Amino acid sequence: MKTHDSEGNTSLIFDDNKLSAIYQDRTIDIWVYVVGEEGYSDNIVGWETNKKNFFLEEASNVFNLYAEVINDKGILIFEAHISSEPQYYFAWEFSINDGWAHSNIAEEPSGKYGSYKMGSNEYPEWEYLVKAPDYSKFVFISPEVYPKYKQIGESGEGTNFLRAFDQVINPVSLSELIDKKIVSPSVNINSYLSVGTEYLIEDIKDFDGNLHASNETSSDELKSAYKYQGLIDVNKDGINEAIFTNKMSGRWVTASVESYTGTIDFSKYGQGGTTRVVGIYIDPLVTSGDVVQFSDHDSQYRFQNDLKIDNLLVKTSGDFDSDGVQEVYWKTADGSAYLRSLMHSDGNIRYANYQSEEQMSNYLTNNGYESVISDIV
Repeated sequence: MKTHDSEGNTSLIFDDNKLSAIYQDRTIDIWVYVVGEEGYSDNIVGWETNKKNFFLEEASNVFNLYAEVINDKGILIFEAHISSEPQYYFAWEFSINDGWAHSNIAEEPSGKYGSYKMGSNEYPEWEYLVKAPDYSKFVFISPEVYPKYKQIGESGEGTNFLRAFDQVINPVSLSELIDKKIVSPSVNINSYLSVGTEYLIEDIKDFDGNLHASNETSSDELKSAYKYQGLIDVNKDGINEAIFTNKMSGRWVTASVESYTGTIDFSKYGQGGTTRVVGIYIDPLVTSGDVVQFSDHDSQYRFQNDLKIDNLLVKTSGDFDSDGVQEVYWKTADGSAYLRSLMHSDGNIRYANYQSEEQMSNYLTNNGYESVISDIV
């Protein structure tokens, strides 16, 4: 028996000429469906055929192999090491129920990851499969050798891939993250974050790149005071953001979560990103002169004060008045009011206003969203 990977929640072994993943005390033999081609190697496909192939030990001699179960999906990563350093990576998804390796993992042009059934358009079955979007990448070149091997077909520079799938190659202990209450950018947050718990976040920045939205060094107490509020879509792009509030700084955070791996890229704080300490706005009523700045009627001042006294719970989001602007609804923990924040398309805040329960209910009902009220109260 040869062990390829013994870290994390899944071990990977070769035994009796089979590649097997050991997960939750179960041994899962990994195999593929193939179409036999006379005189050629069998072609791996993502649909059922009359032939299954298991992996041969010799096939692993040019690869380091890693496996982990993330979001109930088995992920198998191949690291090509023809030379002394890794040259490229690719990844498959396999079933944790029966071991069928059925899909390639691709980076879509949007930067998201998805899995798509293996196959080729030379077979009629291919016509009925869901295809990866055009220009998706399936092979990822190691940053250490890029651009030396950039001619590998359909490949991309592998920094993003290695960040998103770091938990497969270099898994960390979930129990340690839970015990120390740390948000790790390379770990599926759905597997260990708990709503209402405060966590340590080291590297969150505002739009301008200031750590913790401050020009000064932030205290360990502030870094450890990011209270997890849950997942919502703050900018209507179909991707959920993890929401954190911080009573020490009086600020809140949106952190875009990669849907396939559950990881967060903390470098996406600027233009085009939605992982940042959310900015501070000026209440339009202050600008117009109808409200005195820093008074109780200044919504930004009241918003920040509620954050400082840990008096806000994020509830839901949506474009409830159909004007193209995403709205995030909060409830005050003391039940005295509801907060409706209007968001820019990049996830930063435009404006917010407080409503009574009656105002909130009337607003949603009049716009055809009466069913949402129960999610907020």
